[in-house]
Amino acid sequence: MKNNAGQEHDKNLKAASDWGELELAGKDIYDFKAGRYPYSKTIEENKDRLQANFNAELIDHEVDENTGFAS
Repeated sequence: MKNNAGQEHDKNLKAASDWGELELAGKDIYDFKAGRYPYSKTIEENKDRLQANFNAELIDHEVDENTGFAS
C-alpha cells in the first residue's frame, strides 16, 4: 500500500462533491486514529467529536487486524 508522502497536502476539496466528502471523512478518521489535532484530547472527547462530525454512533473503535476495518 502506497503512503501519501508524495501527495499534495494543501489542496482544495469540493465538499459538495461525493469525492470531496469522502476525502474529508478519510482525513478525519485517520486523524482520529493517529490522535492528531483536532483529535488530540481524551479518547472520550475524541469519540464525541467524531460522532458529532459524522452524525453517527461509534460502535467499536478497535481495528480488526484481519480486515483493517472498524465500525
